[in-house]
Amino acid sequence: MPDTYYAGCYWRPRQELAEACARRASEFFRRLGALEPTWSRWHEPGSSFEKARKLQVSTDAAAFEKRFQRKRNRAGDGYSFHLWAGDVAEETSGVDAYCGTGDPWARPSCVLTPPHEGGTAQRVLTSSVLAEVVRAMALAWEPDCGVATSDLHRDTTWQRPAIGTFTGWITYFSRQRGTVPPLP
Repeated sequence: MPDTYYAGCYWRPRQELAEACARRASEFFRRLGALEPTWSRWHEPGSSFEKARKLQVSTDAAAFEKRFQRKRNRAGDGYSFHLWAGDVAEETSGVDAYCGTGDPWARPSCVLTPPHEGGTAQRVLTSSVLAEVVRAMALAWEPDCGVATSDLHRDTTWQRPAIGTFTGWITYFSRQRGTVPPLP
C-alpha cells in the first residue's frame, strides 16, 4: 500500500467572526486553485462519488459565510468544513478545517489530504507543490505552525506528538514563535 501524505497548519484558539474565517478559507482555496487544476473545483461530501460530484460549491468568501450559517458547519463557537476535489474517485483530495473558535481546548486547523496515487498525485506530491501548499496555508490562516509530510514519517518519528511540536519534510513556524536560530 502506498504511503499517504498531508499538509496541515495549526494555531491556538482565536475567536473570529464567520466573515473572517470565510475570507481566510476563500484565500486559501484561491491559492490552491493556482497550484493544481483539480483544486479549482470543490465539492460537498455525498453518499456516493457520483452524487457528490453534483454538489460542486463556490469557494468565495460569501459562499463560506453562508456555509458557516448551517448547523452542520458549526462546531461549538467555531466553524468547520470538509470539501473534496478530484475528477476520479481514486484521485480525490480533501480539505478539513476548523476555525473561529476561542475555546481553549479546541485545536483549530486546516489539513489538505492529497491523493496518494494517479496523475494528480504525481503532480502534487512534490516538494515544490507541497511547499506552496504550506505557504498558502500560512498566508491565509496565519497559523502558529504548519507541516507537509507523510503519515508514515509522522507515525515513525513521533510517538503521540502534540500538535505544533513535530516536524515534517516541509515545516513552517510563525514568527510569533521567535526567530529561527542559526542552523549548521
